Amino acid sequence: MTISDSTTAATDTAAPAIRRAPDAAPLVRAEELPPSGHFIDGTFRAQGGELADVIDPTSENAFAQIHLGTADDVDAAVSAALRAKEAWGRLVPKERAELLLKIADRVSETSDLFVRLESADTGKPFAVSRDDVESTIDTFRFMAGALRATTSMAAGDYVEDHLSL
Repeated sequence: MTISDSTTAATDTAAPAIRRAPDAAPLVRAEELPPSGHFIDGTFRAQGGELADVIDPTSENAFAQIHLGTADDVDAAVSAALRAKEAWGRLVPKERAELLLKIADRVSETSDLFVRLESADTGKPFAVSRDDVESTIDTFRFMAGALRATTSMAAGDYVEDHLSL
């Protein structure tokens, strides 16, 4: 833009309008919320530690409370992962693929709730949240198929006695 000596440019210093929906119905009802504990070793657990509000940025209202993780939670999760490592390592690709497909199916079955949770948590429009959830489902299904292709160009032995994909 060129401004001549005889023209002045107007600058808008007003702050942009922020639109909120404080009177709108919540996107997720309390009875729809999943457990708020940490999923460790096959169960939800909470150490009774500090709670944090989850705020819907479009209304600035808390729609849930979650337990903040503690060092004990991290230790329990790492211990559980180490215990599961050997059994998981013995699963053949077909079994691993079946588990990933079950996860994809479960997310798909509850996709409406996941879309609403994502929108409530982030303020994203439903279309964007829906795309995020559908991409998650697609990723689990893609990886279920990809892990069975152990001879792909990406597969290889990068560390002794380990097949990397």
